[in-house]
Amino acid sequence: MNLALQGLMCKRTRVATGQPVTWTSRTSSFDTDQINNVAYGNGYWVAVGQNGTMATCGSDPTGTWTQRTSSFDTTYISDVAYGNGYWVAVGWSGKIATCGSDPTGTWTQRKSGVKKNLQCLIYADSKWVAGGSEGTMTTCGSDPTGTWTERDPGFNSHDVTCIAHNGTTFVIAGYYRYMASATDPTSSWSSVTPSFGATDIWGIAYGNSTWVIVGESGRMSYSTDLSSWTRNNFGSNVIWNVTYAADAWVTAAYGPSVKTCGLAPSGTWTERTTGFGSNARHGNNYWVGVGDSGALYTAVPGI
Repeated sequence: MNLALQGLMCKRTRVATGQPVTWTSRTSSFDTDQINNVAYGNGYWVAVGQNGTMATCGSDPTGTWTQRTSSFDTTYISDVAYGNGYWVAVGWSGKIATCGSDPTGTWTQRKSGVKKNLQCLIYADSKWVAGGSEGTMTTCGSDPTGTWTERDPGFNSHDVTCIAHNGTTFVIAGYYRYMASATDPTSSWSSVTPSFGATDIWGIAYGNSTWVIVGESGRMSYSTDLSSWTRNNFGSNVIWNVTYAADAWVTAAYGPSVKTCGLAPSGTWTERTTGFGSNARHGNNYWVGVGDSGALYTAVPGI
């Protein structure tokens, strides 16, 4: 093979890493609706928000975002995820909708087994897990069109606001610093005690052998073993989410405010100039951040 062609191919396939520095505003098609979450899978981006609003884009999130019929009517959609050839979205009143691998197709409502608001969703270890208000949890096997079963994570009616998985263990967190872990979410959950004070946890992520939680009053804590925690403070604004990908940590907070850090969350966190504050996700060598009033921003790792 020609050496120049080899170099071009390597450049095109290289995975970009590093902190996302420059964020650029894009047209989301959400108008003034809040965008709650965004996810990437199977060559598509999907964003969801209030009033049942959903939009999709191809693999390049700097392109056109097109509104889709979500099947949620005007119900608030909290989270969306892709796994095992399916897209799944969850929202208030226990609503769950699924679609095949192409999110521009038909979304179908499913019976979730719960009535309470669902706030978070994950697919890991061949299982779908959704959590929500007043300690609500429901799980399903690898096929989300099948039966969803209500579970009790032992949150004593405190909201489950976020879920993460590190390859072996599921960890959930929520109101009043409640946390729990389980290797099997359909079985028993064990309580986790973080160094967070008596306040709410809104986001959790795992990366570079470290767990990070964020929440009210600008609080952030990190741990490598779920037992010993180190606490940090980012001011007074509530931090809604934290994400790790491409050798970088990203937090999204009320304000809006976005901070990034390198591999170790114990390092320096740097404020970035953006206009979103709900969440940021990574996929296909891009970061996408979303927030209030239809805000949608993109960035490239290391730039």
